[in-house]
Amino acid sequence: MISGDPLWWGVWWPWALLWLVTFGCVLVAGTVLLVEYTGRPRYRHRPVRVGYFLDRAPLGDLPTGPEDTPAEEITDILAALDAADELVHVDLRALELGVGRPGSRALGDRFGRDPRRRRLRDLDGFVVLKGSFRAVAQNADTVTLAAPFGDPPDPAQAPRVQVTCRLADLRTRLPEGVFAAYCLARPLDWKRRDRRLVLAPVALFQ
Repeated sequence: MISGDPLWWGVWWPWALLWLVTFGCVLVAGTVLLVEYTGRPRYRHRPVRVGYFLDRAPLGDLPTGPEDTPAEEITDILAALDAADELVHVDLRALELGVGRPGSRALGDRFGRDPRRRRLRDLDGFVVLKGSFRAVAQNADTVTLAAPFGDPPDPAQAPRVQVTCRLADLRTRLPEGVFAAYCLARPLDWKRRDRRLVLAPVALFQ
């Protein structure tokens, strides 16, 4: 056979070695990308259906287009923050965090090389949290909502996030009892004694 000819191998073995090395590099690159993706889930926002609360003040001069409804305005805000690489996504029930677009550096910039070893309260930028919210307090001016980490049997005693919304900024009536929602906010303070992460809310929506 021609492949057993020493002269043939003398000519073609460098090319065969090059092809083998190239194939190995492709496999390694694919593995690195897979680890990056599974370690940092990517989230895609659907258009917001209901905007419960919106306070644009913490956003500064974030550019968005003209909108007709709070839901459209919140959708544009989320898209603008993702485009600016300023948004980290958190699923409180699944205890996962990730980014909104491929190639984002939002987690790496804020958490270092291994974000899984860090804590949500270490963030100093915008987060959008998916969780099960319920009203825990209300007065003439504000309503306070809380959502637990994970799915504990007693949410009131579990570690949780807490947001206080001005009633004047509510765009529609909040659901009764426990309801699934997203909250765009900035972490403010970790209350170690009762395990509460206090957030400054920007928007509450479904």
